[in-house]
Amino acid sequence: MIKIIDNTKEEEKENIESPMEQKEEPSMREQIKKIYDIFESIEDKSKKKGKKPKKFKIPQRGRVSKSKAKKGWMIIEKINENRNISFEKQQVEMEVYKTADGIYHATDGREIFFYKGMPLVHQPGWRQNPYDPLAKPSVPTENIPTQNNVYGQKPIIAKMTFDTYKEANKKKGGGASLLVVLGILVGGYLILHYLFHLF
Repeated sequence: MIKIIDNTKEEEKENIESPMEQKEEPSMREQIKKIYDIFESIEDKSKKKGKKPKKFKIPQRGRVSKSKAKKGWMIIEKINENRNISFEKQQVEMEVYKTADGIYHATDGREIFFYKGMPLVHQPGWRQNPYDPLAKPSVPTENIPTQNNVYGQKPIIAKMTFDTYKEANKKKGGGASLLVVLGILVGGYLILHYLFHLF
């Protein structure tokens, strides 16, 4: 027969509680009250320090001055597909503006809002036109942000064609100026050679 030796002290045995004798957990109401009291104490501390909530400011890269606003610049609040918002400033030409990621968007002025006197549009990245939260839809699904309105396609195509010609002329202009410089150098050489027979 094997004898089992119990090494635990009698005091420890008394401290071990049976499952029936365990302490009751606080009720949900008590836990919520405790959390509420913690938030109140934090709020009171911030009031005592005199901290005022920070006012919203558009980041510097998105701000437009009054003189730029008169020239057609506006603030673009770009809403990305991952729900991040970024601000930028772009110039509207021919009812079209190009965002920093190279995508053309069109507006006819219906969606333009004003922030401290500066024009602003809410531009979802997946739409061709800005979003107008105040538009009254004639069809129930007209103002859903995922729908892509097509009223600005012609100005966008015209602007893209214009920009393509502009870029092509810049490249041709660079080549033409090189030809002019070469022509002047060759002409100068021929004149010096003919007049002075130096070379």
